[in-house]
Amino acid sequence: MGSIFSTIQYAYTHCSREAAHALVHKRLKKLANPLISVLYFDGDPTTEKESTHDERAKVRRKAEELADEKINEFEVRINNGQRIRKQHFVGIQKQLSRTFQWNSEDRLSLIDYLRDHQWIVQLSPYEADVHIADDCAPGDIVISGDSDLIIHPTVTTIWRPISGSRFLEYIVDEVLAVLGIGRPQLVTLGVVSHNDYNKNIYGLGCATNYKIIKDLPKAETNVPKLVAAYLADSRVVIKNTDHLDFRNSIRVFVQRLQEG
Repeated sequence: MGSIFSTIQYAYTHCSREAAHALVHKRLKKLANPLISVLYFDGDPTTEKESTHDERAKVRRKAEELADEKINEFEVRINNGQRIRKQHFVGIQKQLSRTFQWNSEDRLSLIDYLRDHQWIVQLSPYEADVHIADDCAPGDIVISGDSDLIIHPTVTTIWRPISGSRFLEYIVDEVLAVLGIGRPQLVTLGVVSHNDYNKNIYGLGCATNYKIIKDLPKAETNVPKLVAAYLADSRVVIKNTDHLDFRNSIRVFVQRLQEG
């Protein structure tokens, strides 16, 4: 459901629960057919994604502080008889939108609503991306705005919503042909680059990691061994001062394991 997060954010901030459900349902019908689609909802947070959740919580707290500052500024201008301009409303709204956190009551209520409207809905025990990867079969199309999904070896085609009913299509085999690497190397690239479960080694972004991984033995198909070879590369050793080992990413993307 992350692919329509902006719709969810707007709906559950500005509308009653029933109206929000209807608005989300309207958006979903533009993206998928309920007769041939399965919707996946995140379940409980996982320990593997703890750092990502912590970062998001920090962003929300900072936004709350900035929103308070904007509101205080707004109040001062009113008390001083100064004009209130559009930018003042926009500034407050911008920060308040960053504090949004979808509560479980609204989420579970939406699941019931969608099931009543003939959608097949899966409430994942933990993160939905692993559940999707478990269920994904050859020929299935995953509709998502989450770039991490391309790391999962079972995902072969992704449609990324852009606007209206339009998508950017990523066919993994075509991506591999352009990059000149195999699927194990792509998974390795995703594991060692910044994702929801691990940060990258400082100074080694995705483009640099791609160059390093492309130099690794092409015959090797074991991702943990490829990660070990990456970590042993002199270009990596000199920068890995935090001794990252990417065990969380390996658990999620290779072993497809999660802990609550």
